[in-house]
Amino acid sequence: MAVGCFYSRDEMTDRLRLIRPLQRKLRAPLVARRAARDHLALRAVMQDRIRRGDLVIDVGAHAGDRTALFRELGARVLALEPQPRMADLLRERFDSDGGVTVLGKGVAEAPGFREIAISDSTTVSTMEPEWEEMTTASGRFRNIAWTERIEVEVTTLDLLIEEYGRPAFIKVDVEGFEPHVFAGMSRPVPAVSFEFVRERPGAAAECVQTLNALGLSEFNFSDGLRSPALCSNEWMSAAALIQALAELPDRLSMGDVYARLPADLSTSPG
Repeated sequence: MAVGCFYSRDEMTDRLRLIRPLQRKLRAPLVARRAARDHLALRAVMQDRIRRGDLVIDVGAHAGDRTALFRELGARVLALEPQPRMADLLRERFDSDGGVTVLGKGVAEAPGFREIAISDSTTVSTMEPEWEEMTTASGRFRNIAWTERIEVEVTTLDLLIEEYGRPAFIKVDVEGFEPHVFAGMSRPVPAVSFEFVRERPGAAAECVQTLNALGLSEFNFSDGLRSPALCSNEWMSAAALIQALAELPDRLSMGDVYARLPADLSTSPG
């Protein structure tokens, strides 16, 4: 007869309190190796788009990890972050770096002011009104709450390009608000990336169509749950990219779409 070992709730809580730090310690090397691997994969993607001295616009810079990678590649970075606390963190992080300009603004289809819902996990704060409802319904952010709403200043990509110059690359990660960002761009740049999520498949298609109309007609994407590396060895048309995203399995909840000008147009002033 098997002999079971039973614990009271308090005893189990005490045991878990002892076990969890050990579990975190054991996972730490795995997490560090994954982070190092992902960094190298993302660097490989970016170094084909960015050269030393290029200007990069980082829309939704958050804590500045992508900004830091762009600087590692030698780019000058204009980092935009509308959350006041995160903008302050960016200024502190890059305070001694003359190659980074931080703007505490959002980016939209027109200049002015927009409401942003700030979450207790600042990575999913958003200016997209439907974002909270859709991601809560999907269960992906079931443990996250949007606890604060404030008005923030927004500008447009056109105005930024007019003031700071034509960038070699624009990265956009704004939690479902991406179509509004690209709606404020009327001239092409050599390359862009933007985040896509399972909850808003139409948003990705809208962004792709907008970029394609501007001449950025070659597309690729990455699987956010596996690796930042590009999923396809061949760049594809807008229609093919939209179809590829539509055929992704449900497990793929997010990733990045990349768009670029054809090689013969990428150096054109636009």
